[in-house]
Amino acid sequence: MSDRTELLQEKADDLERVKRYAGAEQIDTIIRKVKEQERTEQQIRRYDRSYGTR
Repeated sequence: MSDRTELLQEKADDLERVKRYAGAEQIDTIIRKVKEQERTEQQIRRYDRSYGTR
């Protein structure tokens, strides 16, 4: 469990480094857009499973 915690902390630290380099607002915008895209793709997959591709 400790290894996983260390890995997650390292990832969080890396994200903070990227935010400092590229700008927090730009990174937050990228993350928001990617999350929106993932939600859209998930909805499409659900629709395809429910109704099938015809």
